[in-house]
Amino acid sequence: MNDRKHSDLQAKTRAIIDDAIAELYLMGMESADDAACLMAIQAIIRIEGDEKRKSVIEFANSLRGDG
Repeated sequence: MNDRKHSDLQAKTRAIIDDAIAELYLMGMESADDAACLMAIQAIIRIEGDEKRKSVIEFANSLRGDG
């Protein structure tokens, strides 16, 4: 949580996400990966703009290891 105290937005964001994943895992999620997947899905659902949602989904698809 101390990472939230400085001005680096990326570091603050990582700290918030790491904390949320840990909380979900402790609440009973099967794994940290499952918690991260749930958060990703919830985040995509909350994107209001269709074009932004489409670009996020395309970006996620580009990260797949199988090409």
